[in-house]
Amino acid sequence: MGCTVKLVGPDMTAGMELTMALQDTICDLRKAVYDRLAAASAPAESAGASAAPAGAATAPQQQHPKLEQLRVIYQGRFVSDDKPIKELKVEEGGTTCVHIVVRSLESKKPDPKSPCDDKNSTRCLGIQCTIS
Repeated sequence: MGCTVKLVGPDMTAGMELTMALQDTICDLRKAVYDRLAAASAPAESAGASAAPAGAATAPQQQHPKLEQLRVIYQGRFVSDDKPIKELKVEEGGTTCVHIVVRSLESKKPDPKSPCDDKNSTRCLGIQCTIS
């Protein structure tokens, strides 16, 4: 039977839910979310879709995030991929809610460490100072 996982977040559509087995891991949940987002962003292949005249402007397709960009947050904390869903304190047939956020693809460079961050340092912002 499993459980229902409600997905909320700035990149999720309202009312998005998945049914998952309790032994499934967070990695399985991320893959299911990825598949759902990929299916939602796929172009509609209906007979009416080809009825647009040649050269007519079409709405740009929304790109779905990559699997490695998806992060799962439960009760304010990031959840590791190897954790089973049953550890989210949900019972068989129950419902839980998780936040799904999309990480940026841009790698952020760490801010250079200030000498004042080290309490044992005697140099602060290029000037000599005394730390007691």
